[in-house]
Amino acid sequence: MSDFTANRQPPHSDDAERALLGAILMTPRQVLREIRYVLGPQDFYTVRHQTIFAAATVLGADGGAVDISTVAERLKADQQLGLAGGNEYLIDLMASTPAATNATAYADIIVKHSLARRTIAVGLGIAERGYNLDDPGEIAAAGQVDLGFINTEAATSSGADANLHRMEDFVAADHKPPPWVIPGMFRQRWRHILIAPEVAVKTVLMRQIVVCAAAGVHPFTMKRIPAQKVLIIDVENPSDAVVDTMRPLMFMANKTVPEGWNKDNLMFWHYERGVNLRSRVGQAQFIDLFEKVRPNLVLMGPLYKLSRRGGGDFEQEANEVQDFLDQMRAEFSFALMIEHHMPSVRDDKKPKPKGSALWQHWPEMGHALMKQSPTQFRLMRWRDDRVRNTMPWNLARDMEPLGSNQEPSRWPWRIDTQFPAETEIAETSTANIGKLGGF
Repeated sequence: MSDFTANRQPPHSDDAERALLGAILMTPRQVLREIRYVLGPQDFYTVRHQTIFAAATVLGADGGAVDISTVAERLKADQQLGLAGGNEYLIDLMASTPAATNATAYADIIVKHSLARRTIAVGLGIAERGYNLDDPGEIAAAGQVDLGFINTEAATSSGADANLHRMEDFVAADHKPPPWVIPGMFRQRWRHILIAPEVAVKTVLMRQIVVCAAAGVHPFTMKRIPAQKVLIIDVENPSDAVVDTMRPLMFMANKTVPEGWNKDNLMFWHYERGVNLRSRVGQAQFIDLFEKVRPNLVLMGPLYKLSRRGGGDFEQEANEVQDFLDQMRAEFSFALMIEHHMPSVRDDKKPKPKGSALWQHWPEMGHALMKQSPTQFRLMRWRDDRVRNTMPWNLARDMEPLGSNQEPSRWPWRIDTQFPAETEIAETSTANIGKLGGF
């Protein structure tokens, strides 16, 4: 490792750094506006350039004037003028700038070298931990997450121009919606959270939905649909409970599709101790999992076992988990179903997810499975759906005991055609389920 790094300077461009700082001193308003989200002081290689850039951006953010005199005064007040090279160096920076109008090009060069240095640092850190005989799994997990974040920054470092459109052009373009995963119910990249009291056996309902998707049948109409690659992530239930739940569902899938279906479509990841998606190790586990399976539909839960709370607050916890899951949805384009708990509610209170209020606003669909009778349940919205779908509202649960050795005669959940009173949306009647998706 020493031979590899000996006599090699980390990648950097002193010319680009000097040119950008000179451009800031010459036309500060325009340049700072163009680069404010592109790079930070840490992206500069030399300490003096980091110091000057930080002083200029602080002045600009406060609405103050930015020029040689004000930057020098700010550095002097912070006792950093000598570190920055003094007034003479600031004057020299302006003379080093070929053209202030090329500031974004200089910034791109600086960021490119900064990302290269960070990538090298990650690689050297991995090697060092290897020489120290640290746990190989932890080394690989930490490195994978660090490199993933660098890759994300590299993809977004060019600023907002790629996402800026004339509205007329944007509206005129052919924006196709994401493909259906379950016609009429879920599209790729949609998020759905289902909550319920424990008695509502929401786990069985959610697993029936994804097993049917894997087998290529609609979970409520039983009509054939395109089969999907499904990943179930269980971070709570013991193995015997999983088997008791899944055995009758697998039997019914085989019975419904007698010619057979691709069992590789249904993958299962089991770790009942829970996973901390706020940690680099937990995130790396899931990244590796999604890369191997490449699912169209992911069912995971329960939510509280996806982040081990060791302090802080529920809001911070929710923010970090949501950010990671959104990155994964965007990268792998899967629909996401999450099982979650709900606090106790009075009859006059609207059900809501347990924990942070951020979970109430995050998914496209949020439902509570509420028991109306021993066999009748109603899906109630705890947030208005942001997408058009034909999720059935009135459901009936079969009372055949889970885990029995007897072969089940029907799926445990079905649309309840005998349910009294109204359905919330006309499209969710039995005749219309799935029509939105063309099936």
